Amino acid sequence: MSNWVDEVASRIGREVAKLRGERSGQWLSDQTAAVGKRISKASISEIENGKRKSVSVADLMVLAAALEVPPIVLLFPGIPDGNLEVLPGRDTDAWSAVEWFVGEDKRDSLPKLVRHRNTTARRLKEHELHVKYGKVSPSDLGKFNDLIESYKRWIDEDEEKMRAAGGTVDDER
Repeated sequence: MSNWVDEVASRIGREVAKLRGERSGQWLSDQTAAVGKRISKASISEIENGKRKSVSVADLMVLAAALEVPPIVLLFPGIPDGNLEVLPGRDTDAWSAVEWFVGEDKRDSLPKLVRHRNTTARRLKEHELHVKYGKVSPSDLGKFNDLIESYKRWIDEDEEKMRAAGGTVDDER
């Protein structure tokens, strides 16, 4: 298993070096300091050259922010079609690894539920504003009110599923 662990750190390091390009290690160190946690030039070199056998989640996030990419790009380079070993002995394409990592590989995954809830909430707000400001003809008012109630019900259902999936829902929104 240590080979896989080493490979994950090496994969991150190779992607950091690729994204840093011709810019210096000092430049990247300064960028990490600007993010709020300086990673030394020596540490960056160790990460990029595979000498560091692990990369902390905090360093992954800071490096990604400094390079202006999502952390997942460093963890699973080659999105969407690159191949990688996502877990020991489990090869997959980078996009499938991303979907697994963020929970998108399940029908009622938390990310899908949040996205659906948020889209529904935006539509609810739009319809409520149309009704509030009289932008709905009297003949369509009943349909709009029915749709508003449906949106509210769908949001409640999504939030219940989100809680069941381990999510935290702000009841004060």
